Amino acid sequence: MQDFSKKTSWTKNQLKHTNFAALWLERKNPSLRTLSELEEEIRKIHRHHELSPSEKLAEIVFKLHSELHGQRSFSARWSHPLVDHPFIKGSTLDQLNHKALRSVPLRAQRALLKWAKGEYPIVLLEYIPTPWELFLLQTEGKRALSLILSENFLSQQFEERNYFEFLLHDLIHADHFFEDKERMQTQIGFCRLLKKAHSLNFLTFLTDEKFQSDHQTDFNYLISDMNSHSLHLALTLKSLLCRYWKDENKFNSWWTDLITRLGHPELAPLLIEEYRDERSQPLVDFFKSLN
Repeated sequence: MQDFSKKTSWTKNQLKHTNFAALWLERKNPSLRTLSELEEEIRKIHRHHELSPSEKLAEIVFKLHSELHGQRSFSARWSHPLVDHPFIKGSTLDQLNHKALRSVPLRAQRALLKWAKGEYPIVLLEYIPTPWELFLLQTEGKRALSLILSENFLSQQFEERNYFEFLLHDLIHADHFFEDKERMQTQIGFCRLLKKAHSLNFLTFLTDEKFQSDHQTDFNYLISDMNSHSLHLALTLKSLLCRYWKDENKFNSWWTDLITRLGHPELAPLLIEEYRDERSQPLVDFFKSLN
């Protein structure tokens, strides 16, 4: 982890694809403030008791964006508001609802606004949760956003992203999760199925060193970052476990035992036999029923 907080000049190559601090120092007309002063301004926004979590995040995103783009923060005005909601006129959220932030994906801006409106149940955390923690939030129909405020946080990189990109990344994932209501419901159902499987001791492979070394990364992605329809998630789980066991029959037995234990043995063939979309509706309905 590099720390650019005390640097004053960098070559262009050093400044490309690096952390927020380096990008901030690259500006042609940097302010007289130090990086630590800017970090304290961010913390001050977070400590503002009259702001909701979404309002705090909106102020922080706009602040950091303005630090990089100055008066050129907005690139265009929407033809209509992104979200149908009466935000306080002239507020940051109101501006974000009517104008596009330069170089910021629409999904990130929309997620922030729908969170503020109350449509997206996002939980603001001050740490990076584990994949299992994210998974458990998804079983409740929620997503997380990590607002890290540790020492020199603007000088750090998070999962190969700078601080600002990391905030946007969480917002984008939230929009993918919540945007399609039907898909979200089936995904929540799939997560609840896995949670039940865990409580019934059907996920004992998670403690196996071979699984942890060869398949844990893929499993973590499946349960926490893979926004998709429940059938795709189930087939991905099947593929992962078949690779782990190197025996499709072992997966078939595992799945049959699990779905039977849950009281629906008639659904077992739908994930064992060759996949056919027209036969999948009972399994989709089952995932929905777990919602």
